Amino acid sequence: EGHHKAGLATALKHFPGHGSSTADSHEGFVDITKTWSPDELKPYQELISEGVVDMVMVGHLYHADYADSDGQTPSSLSARWIDGVLRTDLGFDGVVISDDLEMGAIRDHFSLEQTVVEGVKAGMDILLFSNTGYQRPTLSREVLDILVKQAEADPAFAARIERSYNRIVALKQRLE
Repeated sequence: EGHHKAGLATALKHFPGHGSSTADSHEGFVDITKTWSPDELKPYQELISEGVVDMVMVGHLYHADYADSDGQTPSSLSARWIDGVLRTDLGFDGVVISDDLEMGAIRDHFSLEQTVVEGVKAGMDILLFSNTGYQRPTLSREVLDILVKQAEADPAFAARIERSYNRIVALKQRLE
């Protein structure tokens, strides 16, 4: 509540819970199948139900029991985690932001196009690219081109972007 009074947004991270992981997603793929417990969702559930959460940052964590049909999809690119657990099960309708999509867990396993398209399809509202590890002056343009191309080809993808835009605008208006 104090954050909101000061005009600051709140963000929980790293959904669905990085506390029990035994590896670093900055460096590579992180499988939490054997270490993660549903109890790690309790802080998210409690704070979301209190209405004090503006954003949730999703980490690049993989759990076999929550895997999408295409295999080892990290939570940050997973509709099952974002639309399923976070939005449906926990009732979160705020802004969802990715952890840095240039971290090894993503960069080493997915192309830029896969990352952008799958992130949006999964329900990500903001795709975070630090652009510091491997600086690419054209990165923003590349991401924009991928988004525009996909939105022009797929009305459902365009609608997903519109929903994200509306969530972001609503958050900004609450902070004014």
